[in-house]
Amino acid sequence: LDPGPQPEAPAGSELLKPLKGFVLKTWQKPAGKSDFDRDTGKVFINVCVHEDIEKPTAKVVTAPDGRQGQSWSMPHLVSPKPKDEKDKSGHMCVVVDIVFHTEVLARCSAPNGIGERWKGMVAETALNMVGKLHQLELDAEGHKVLNTKYFGDTGEGPSMLSWKPDGKPFEEKDLPQTKRSPKAQANAKAAEAA
Repeated sequence: LDPGPQPEAPAGSELLKPLKGFVLKTWQKPAGKSDFDRDTGKVFINVCVHEDIEKPTAKVVTAPDGRQGQSWSMPHLVSPKPKDEKDKSGHMCVVVDIVFHTEVLARCSAPNGIGERWKGMVAETALNMVGKLHQLELDAEGHKVLNTKYFGDTGEGPSMLSWKPDGKPFEEKDLPQTKRSPKAQANAKAAEAA
């Protein structure tokens, strides 16, 4: 049986197949609008995991009032292109995968409310990073965590994604021009003009 053409990864990278984790449901705000589109702006973010993504790390930080806490870094990989899918009502929606280290998902099961707080931090990170990469203004306040491990009607689960084997996520300069932040796009245009 021929599996067909395999996706190509950028030079110096490998393909990885993430594992299912949990799903965030949110909505996007169309350009020029003041409200999130609850009718046709539905977005599902599949929070996935893979052991080859760099582990989360924490450093101790001190607030201006002297209180100490931790600042977490959660390396991740976001699917380079949103997928168009249909929700259970048959309406079109946007689906994006984000991949963290397997430890991130394991921490979501910690007892005494610690896991729920951790899952909230993971959700916030996923919403911010997906929104930033794909230039989507997402409803971070009104999102929901669904009781499902993966959203997608193909039944295949997470997409194969490119990953740099040195453990570093792709930098913005590695992204197509249209996927970079407005500031990075302006800097690239300035560099080309020089």
